[in-house]
Amino acid sequence: MNRFIIGVACFLTLWLAFSGNTAFAGGETYKCYLCSDEGEFGKEQIAASEVYKDITFYFCMKECQADFQKDPEKYFKAMSDDYAFYFNKALAGYLGIQKALAKDSVADVQANAAKISANADVLAKLAPSSLDKDKLDNFVKNSAKIKSSADSMVKTEYTCSMHPQVKKDAAGKCPICGMDLVKKQLDIKTVRESFKGLSDAVIEFTKNFVSDKDKYSMFHCDMAPGSWIQDSKEPANPYFGSSMIKCGELQKWDAPAEKKDGHDGHDGHKDNKPGEHKDGGGHKHDGGMKMEPGQEAGCDCCK
Repeated sequence: MNRFIIGVACFLTLWLAFSGNTAFAGGETYKCYLCSDEGEFGKEQIAASEVYKDITFYFCMKECQADFQKDPEKYFKAMSDDYAFYFNKALAGYLGIQKALAKDSVADVQANAAKISANADVLAKLAPSSLDKDKLDNFVKNSAKIKSSADSMVKTEYTCSMHPQVKKDAAGKCPICGMDLVKKQLDIKTVRESFKGLSDAVIEFTKNFVSDKDKYSMFHCDMAPGSWIQDSKEPANPYFGSSMIKCGELQKWDAPAEKKDGHDGHDGHKDNKPGEHKDGGGHKHDGGMKMEPGQEAGCDCCK
């Protein structure tokens, strides 16, 4: 009887989270593994939390926490077998970065990288019962690689406008002149380079552990060189952005990225040096930077 009452209360709590909280749809979501498989709720609905095996469990009611404490291993297993929930949250952050870079922007890159890191950290601590030892080892290592790649994009650096050689991890005063340090703006070329490593790790995890991967598209650009994942069918190249937005060849999930000489799908450029078209205007693709005026002519992917 008590369980029934708790279940009804949890249902009402979650229903209110979805219907009454307008901020919930775009915010962070959590799961209470004592209610139901669909027991997702927003930050405002967290009633309690508890750390077990270095993972924080969130509860929509304090009664759920009390039940959890009776058999935490049971709910750790449920959480482990639900790893797709945490990978999908990491993937949402990844896709946010991909779309920003395709638009030549670094907007929200650090926030999305932090989201990836946090959820990859959870993944690395889980132990899905469906995996044998070898696959589990690969699962943990790949999750850790996603986290480390994302962490490299989260780092914030502060410097002095008068003494750019001064670089600190936190705000403060310049040790030379005493001026306030200012937050250094992200360099899009550096972010794009870091995104390659992140993409490799996310692609590897998706290939091996994501059952519904066919709803995502994987592309490869030989000019970058690099691969990436999208949630759309038309390529939107994150490594070159608007200068080569369509440059990318769709890949099969069950096959390695196909690499060609020269430009993806453009055999006429195969004798060119990396980043250069000798025909069609002779423009250069320099690490994602836009071409100079008058150099837009060339293959279709560069228009």
